[in-house]
Amino acid sequence: MDSLSYSSVKSMLIQARGSLNSRLSEFEPLALLFAPLLTLFLAQVIGSVLGVVHEKGLKACLLGFIMGFLKMIPGVQSYIDAEKQKVVDQLQSGGSSKKNNWAKELPVKGLGVQVLEKMETEKRNDPTWQGKCSGTVYIGGNESEGHFTLINQACSMFAHTNPLHIDVFQSVVRFESEVVAMTAALLGSKETVSGEQICGNMTSGGTESIVLAVKSSRDYMKYKKGIKRPEMIVPESGHSAYDKAAQYFNIKLWRVPVGKDFRADVKAMRRHINRNTIMIVGSAPGFPHGIIDPIEELGQLALSYGICFHVDLCLGGFVLPFARKLGYVHQYQIPAFDFSVQGVTSISIDVHKYGLAPKGTSTVLYRNHEIRKLLCSDSGIIQFIYDIYLTSVFFSVCKTKSAPASTKQHQFVAVTEWSGGLYVSPSIAGSRPGSLVAGAWAAMMSLGEEGYLENTSKIMEASKRLEEGVRGFSELFVVGKPDMTIVAFGSKALDIFEVNDIMSSKGWHLNALQRPNSIHICVTLQHVPVVDDFLQDLREAVETNDSWSTKLHRCRETKGGLCLNLQIVSVVDQLQSGGSSKKNNWAKELPVKGLGVQVLEKMETEKRNDPTWQGKCSGTVYIGGNESEGHFTLINQACSMFAHTNPLHIDVFQSVVRFESEVVAMTAALLGSKETVSGEQICGNMTSGGTESIVLAVKSSRDYMKYKKGIKRPEMIIPESGHSAYDKAAQYFNIKLWRVPVGKDFRADVKAMRRHINRNTIMELGQLALSYGICFHVDLCLGGFVLPFARKLGYQIPAFDFSVQGVTSISIDVHKYGLAPKGTSTVLYRNHEIRKHQFVAVTEWSGGLYVSPTIAGSRPGSLVAGAWAAMMSLGEEGYLENTSKIMEASKRLEEGVRGFSELFVVGKPDMTIVAFGSKSLDIFEVNDIMSSKGWHLNALQRPNSIHICVTLQHVPVVDDFLQDLREAVETVKANPGPITGGLAPIYGAAGKMPDRGMVNELLVSFMDSQY
Repeated sequence: MDSLSYSSVKSMLIQARGSLNSRLSEFEPLALLFAPLLTLFLAQVIGSVLGVVHEKGLKACLLGFIMGFLKMIPGVQSYIDAEKQKVVDQLQSGGSSKKNNWAKELPVKGLGVQVLEKMETEKRNDPTWQGKCSGTVYIGGNESEGHFTLINQACSMFAHTNPLHIDVFQSVVRFESEVVAMTAALLGSKETVSGEQICGNMTSGGTESIVLAVKSSRDYMKYKKGIKRPEMIVPESGHSAYDKAAQYFNIKLWRVPVGKDFRADVKAMRRHINRNTIMIVGSAPGFPHGIIDPIEELGQLALSYGICFHVDLCLGGFVLPFARKLGYVHQYQIPAFDFSVQGVTSISIDVHKYGLAPKGTSTVLYRNHEIRKLLCSDSGIIQFIYDIYLTSVFFSVCKTKSAPASTKQHQFVAVTEWSGGLYVSPSIAGSRPGSLVAGAWAAMMSLGEEGYLENTSKIMEASKRLEEGVRGFSELFVVGKPDMTIVAFGSKALDIFEVNDIMSSKGWHLNALQRPNSIHICVTLQHVPVVDDFLQDLREAVETNDSWSTKLHRCRETKGGLCLNLQIVSVVDQLQSGGSSKKNNWAKELPVKGLGVQVLEKMETEKRNDPTWQGKCSGTVYIGGNESEGHFTLINQACSMFAHTNPLHIDVFQSVVRFESEVVAMTAALLGSKETVSGEQICGNMTSGGTESIVLAVKSSRDYMKYKKGIKRPEMIIPESGHSAYDKAAQYFNIKLWRVPVGKDFRADVKAMRRHINRNTIMELGQLALSYGICFHVDLCLGGFVLPFARKLGYQIPAFDFSVQGVTSISIDVHKYGLAPKGTSTVLYRNHEIRKHQFVAVTEWSGGLYVSPTIAGSRPGSLVAGAWAAMMSLGEEGYLENTSKIMEASKRLEEGVRGFSELFVVGKPDMTIVAFGSKSLDIFEVNDIMSSKGWHLNALQRPNSIHICVTLQHVPVVDDFLQDLREAVETVKANPGPITGGLAPIYGAAGKMPDRGMVNELLVSFMDSQY
């Protein structure tokens, strides 16, 4: 039977082949050859077209096609460009003429303390903001008294600190942990329904909090469901930060119209869910109209589909919990909005808004550690590996399991292949300003629950009064039914944007919205005493609208509606060094009664418990001298003077806008902007630190290369010594990263890097980059404020800046050798064509048109002012003097280390870092003994070594360092043994692990234990 069946099938196949050959014989052989190729080509074209339609939508594709066709008509493109330039020129409103007097390079002789007088003059020229701005400044009263003063003092006390150095600034680590815990307690962390595992981190603002939540959701859903083409669904009213995250992380974003009540339309959002959906979004309240989305219904929707659900509480997080408590008296009807709602996986909440903390402070919270960073596994292979390495190298973070966790980083980024050492980071930034963390902690502890309840009562009542007043205008309508402190209103009879322009002429700074056209005011403590003044001015604006309409028509055309928001148990236990027992005494919720000014005494106590950092830390504090005098004091005063400012509001804080522009221009002048070979078009922006500068440069290169070459699967090539920020950018932006071993001289191996270049490469080195037409970024974060001056002093410094053909971007930290406050860096580009790809513009948000130059939306103007003060006060002469001191100290230290027969210096240092290892001793044991003597050095790998980054703090203590190093070497020689304590466990463990992924797990679990 089988044989017959086989014969039958064989016969049928032979007949079919004959018939097919007979029919094909009628065609030309060439036609038979090219037909399949043509079919494949057409299929690819159709697939690409359908892919674009799926990505952008049919309407957008048709409109793009029509506009593209029209631009091909002679004269049309030039006409469009001319009209765009007209709009830009009018938007600047004389700004270009003002800029002619702005600094373009460092003064030769620094201004010293006179810089503060110049800053006061600039500040007086800013528009009046007290009570006149929507949102903007949330603290009540005058900037020279009360809560303002307390926050400034708290920030000044910790202006030199950086949470990146958790072993040094332990007080700041505690402050951050307590801010996160207290914030989580407000949002249901103590309720059983929340799971009681809420965790999180502080960030630079609401935008970063949202961006990190989206990144974590993307990676979590990829791990859980294997989603590789992620999509997210956002109501039309959802913040523009989601558009930024979508562009950064290659996520398709669906913006869904809201319902007639201006709340998220749950049914419409359900229709957009498919197998690629990773998350949905809700706001409490939404920024445009102050209306809370149906969080409970959205939670059930997310739960039923097994996807993430993020709630944006950036605005409402420090109002809604207290308004809910006040409901017993004031009858505020507050719907559910926090982790008590099933399905909510993450929440963003700004402390720098109604939390009354300094600008640049927010938190991102997750329902559990699983979403933030890891998953637990019962895998047999994991258990097998665990059995092998249990005694020295593995760990468990899952309390219910004895086997190790299989970790998958979501928010965290861990890097194991960097020769600069093992690296793990919880947020986008690497270095962060500890001053802002301290300021946030001081705000929360000083006010306490009673203080926030009192403030909430005042602003909620003021909001209701203002809303009732606006409803009394027959010409206006209030948008929806505001739940909180935002009142949005429009008009069917008047041009609401002309009303807004008249209000602007009276000193009010409101927010222009769209869908529907409207404006809103975000009520803060600044507005409580001026509600009647606002309503009076609004009445006059409405009444005079007709007479102003002709005069303001041109202004409306160019400005109307433009919201320009330049808007392993043993290892972990040893690493924590008793940290868990310390945390038992850390605050977990707000004190009922705030500490008031006594909070400063408590901060002083915490600060005294930090290790001594003066002259003992590698590259931690760059300013010389004592923190209570000299340059420290000047920077603190400058920052305090502008602590309330936010560069997002360019129409209000014009002095800070000027400071930022001048910092960028002066920095660019150091790096060749005035040399002809640079093209003389160098431009850039300030950022929160070197990591953000590098991340933005990578993002710009990715998008620029996609535009220029159509690269859709980007790759970049990095020397093994390149900073871990490139790994972070690669993970964020879906870029394949090649880490190439360095040469024997520990410099980038150009030949080896050339071998990795292919059609998808977007970044490389100088002449190599130029020859392949790809981008080349130079990391000058450490050297930017040393190398230009060292070159002038006669040191043999190879070319490094925009004078090198092929360099397209440079990152340079001002908060290192620029001696500015922590949290200040710049990213520079050779021309505007490249930089345009750094920006994110959003046109479909009901909160208005939006464009942003950096990752953060709100940014602390205090740090911009501090950076400007540092550069202007020192001038070229000051930097030359400092460079001379640290270069000489570095050479003395290097010579001293070379005198140790047991040690070797890694390579030939060009600047202020001296790295050394040993072939006969365990260098990490040496490092741990140095730590016991108060020194905080950096552990490296490939080869195993440690380094010291010499700053002004080290100039007077070089001999002390060498003496302690001698004692440490002798101790290790006399007592060789197994690795114990300090950093030695993690590097010893890493050295024994054949799988670098296991090292990655160790790093992520350690970071997770810190917050």
